Amino acid sequence: MNSTTLNTKTRYAVDNFLYGVYYPCTAAAWAFLCFCLNIQWACIFPFVILACYILIKGEDLTPVIPLFTAFIISVKNYAQLTSVPYFILYAVLLGCFIYHLIKFPVKSFLLGKLFFPLFLVSAALFLGGLTSAYVLRYANGLPQIIASGPALIAVYLLFLNGIKPPENFSVKTYFSYAVVFTTIFACFEIILFYYTKSNHYFTMERSLIWGNFNTVGAMTIISVPLCCYLITKTDKSAAFFAVIIFFLIVDIVCASDGSVGVIAFSLPFLVVATFCKLKKKARREFMLCLFAVVFAICAAAVFYGLTKGFDEILAFATKRTATNGRDNLYERALKLFRENPLLGVGQCYYDESVYSPSMTFNFHSTIFHVIATMGCLGIIAYSVYYFYRFRIIMSGQTAFSFFAYLSFVLFEAYGIIDICEFNLIPLTAYITVLIALIEKETVSKREGTSLPLIF
Repeated sequence: MNSTTLNTKTRYAVDNFLYGVYYPCTAAAWAFLCFCLNIQWACIFPFVILACYILIKGEDLTPVIPLFTAFIISVKNYAQLTSVPYFILYAVLLGCFIYHLIKFPVKSFLLGKLFFPLFLVSAALFLGGLTSAYVLRYANGLPQIIASGPALIAVYLLFLNGIKPPENFSVKTYFSYAVVFTTIFACFEIILFYYTKSNHYFTMERSLIWGNFNTVGAMTIISVPLCCYLITKTDKSAAFFAVIIFFLIVDIVCASDGSVGVIAFSLPFLVVATFCKLKKKARREFMLCLFAVVFAICAAAVFYGLTKGFDEILAFATKRTATNGRDNLYERALKLFRENPLLGVGQCYYDESVYSPSMTFNFHSTIFHVIATMGCLGIIAYSVYYFYRFRIIMSGQTAFSFFAYLSFVLFEAYGIIDICEFNLIPLTAYITVLIALIEKETVSKREGTSLPLIF
């Protein structure tokens, strides 16, 4: 066997792995392991090197998706990301990206339907607070401004123009696997490493450094409809039913009440929608799995009620649904809006009685955060932004666009009680890539293919 044949076989094997389902799982598992061992560099350095290989190797950036979705769950120390070794790594990545642009020039660069709305959002973010008393602290809000505006534009344009998968390849199924696997390992992180031995959820450490229990909860909300989509594409009802129930249990244990409510409320509709999208031969297994899940939940509830007492369950639920101070934050947001109606108080606003001066203030609601920090300009910008995103998703005619629509709606519903829109990685990045895939419709006519994705 000559070297040319060997190189061809090696390249073929590498491509099969990079475009296969085990690659997203491996990327997420490795990021999880590095987080556990507190060696985030062992994840980020190999990920960047692999990204460089992908940039140099070919025109398609699809294999970057699992690296992009998974790297964040390895981060335990943000300060290290600004150290010299990392900047050298970023420079190498930038050099490979420039080489990629030279070797594979974009013949028709797409700005996309979302570029103008995102530009408008960026303008509202940068102008927010310029007429308020907090303008002297403007620089403190710049990281949030850049992450929620220009960085999101970069993510959108990169994947809109860089995704050029092989023929007969379902990039949407691939993306769904990447997000679901990353969410699974994010759940493992918060359960295995931040739940104390006292088995009482109020004593749990809720910070994962890269996120917290609310971030993981929002990830599960995005992932549940994608699990339903994967059921329709793979006919693996039992596996993905198990994943959905796992997500729900994690949200319950981690006291992410908002995500529990959103998933529990939407689950009956998701089940019906999935059943309707399934092929007839797969519906029997689906119904058997559904029956098993319902029976197991009812049995667990009865067992717990008999052993612990139904009064304790009622008291627990009542305590969990009690006010948590969000009403005070919303009242403050409205007060700040009345005082600064045009441009709001900006991302630099803070209240030292709630957060330290170095932190970005969190109004725990996308809507109230927008009106407080960006005023009327923010309301206009985000109204246009929401309109275009809904328009793009509704224009899709595939199973993926249907479940992507559900992911987006549930995500925004959760945003009523949290500022999901201002969490670039992982939350808004996932939603933005999802919308870019629908807009691009790269494999709309061959979405049902399972090659080389095999599960």
